[in-house]
Order: sequence, then structure tokens, then C-alpha cells
Amino acid sequence: MKSFILPSLMTMLLSGSASFSLQAQQKQPLDSVMPVRGFCIDLPRPTGVDSFVHFINEELAPRKVNTLFLLVDYHYRFQSHPELADSFALSNAEVKKIVKACAAHHIRIIPQINLLGHQGWEQHTGKLLQAYPEFDETPWVKNPAKYVWPNDDNLYCRSYCPLHPKIHEVLFAVIDELCDAFEATAFHAGMDEVTAILSDVTGVPLLDLAEHLYVHFEEGAVAHLFQVAQTGGKKNPITQLTLNGALTCAKGRGAVGAAARSRRSTPRMPTGSPS
Repeated sequence: MKSFILPSLMTMLLSGSASFSLQAQQKQPLDSVMPVRGFCIDLPRPTGVDSFVHFINEELAPRKVNTLFLLVDYHYRFQSHPELADSFALSNAEVKKIVKACAAHHIRIIPQINLLGHQGWEQHTGKLLQAYPEFDETPWVKNPAKYVWPNDDNLYCRSYCPLHPKIHEVLFAVIDELCDAFEATAFHAGMDEVTAILSDVTGVPLLDLAEHLYVHFEEGAVAHLFQVAQTGGKKNPITQLTLNGALTCAKGRGAVGAAARSRRSTPRMPTGSPS
């Protein structure tokens, strides 16, 4: 059943755009009509790598997909921080099978690690905060035995404190390593669903923040990501940094964030933020 669902889903998702593209090709080249033809999917588990390569060869390539957005997070065996690899993480050799298949069909890979938010889901804490609980933005909020939303703690999903002095040392290493492993020229940083914390810190009503899905989360992090983009990192030039949503200004709320805020003026929403 599972082997049938994925190709069928692909057919439903892409058949409309493929039909439009084939018609458009009669008048002009496909790349000029639809330059980005992307597909987003979780990174497979080790037992599914060969099937995923087959999926690239037999489903994505014939449909002219040229961008593969992979939700990686901590499903990779990091050499720089092996403590962050989850139980079904891919090895470098397994990742290279995916890279090779995509390269053969000129498919650009954009790997993602969710930054700031999505450091867990419901009552489950994610790998980063399991390994480094001191990074938790709201350590006083305990995981419930059974998660429900909404809840009294306003816990939607956990975030890390962007002002912790050690956070970027860890994250920069794994981001750089992931981009090298996937030979990527673009990286997706996630950065969404932290609106509850933003509302509390900034004083902006929660509903007003609903359309703003990521934050400027500390000058050092932004500087590093754009330095990688400009210098090309270790191997591959990062030509695109992708973030979810629009720009919002906020600072961390955890212990380090609280100390930093006591030394700084209260952050506020920037005027003219894009939406």
C-alpha cells in the first residue's frame, strides 16, 4: 500500500503543472515558463534510500522536477556533533547516493534544518534540546504527559534561545557540514512557528504576529549564514538562503535572553515589515 501511495501522490501533485508545462513548451522553453519545479519531502530512512533513488529517477526526473527540498533536521550522521544524529540518520555514503541521482538529472538539492522553532513536537523534545537542554527557550515549561492545543503553558512547539553563547557554535557546524554533504548551493533555515514567544517578548498581540513566521534571531547568526553565502563555505557556494515567511524582530526569552534584554531596549516590530 505504501509503495502505491507515494507515486500516486506525486502524480496528483505534479500532473497539473506537468500538463500546463507541456502545453507551454509548444510555445516557449519550459525553464522560461516555470524555472523552479520543486518537490518537498522528508529525507528517507536508511532502509528507504534505494527506493528514494528510484523515486528520483523514475518519478521526479521524468516530470522535469529541478529542485528537491529535503527536510533533514537531525536525520544525518554529523561528524562535527554525532550526539545530534537521531536513530534513523543517514550516513554520508547514503546521502551521496541521493546526491548522485539528483546530479544526474540536474536536480538542485536544498536541505533544511529547522532553526529557532520546531525543536520538538507535542510532548516530544527534539534532538537539539535533548542533547543541549540548556538551549531551551522556555525551560520552565514541562512536557505534558498528553499534549493538547491550546494549553495553559501556550506550548505549541519548543524553540531554542538564540542568545545562548554556545548555540551558534553548535548550529553553524552542523549547517556547514550538511551543506557540504548534500553539495548544496542553497539552505533552508525554517525559522517558523515561534509567534507565542514573540508576542510575549515584543508585546505585539498574537493575532497580529500570525502572518510573521520567522525572526531576525541574532546578528551573529545572520552574519554567519550570509558569510557562507558570500565565501562559498568549504566546498560549494551557497547562493540562496531560504527562510519561512516574513521578517519580524525579536530577541531570546530564555535565561541568557532575559539577561540580554535587561541590557537592551525592548525589541519591537520593524516598520514596513514584508508579509
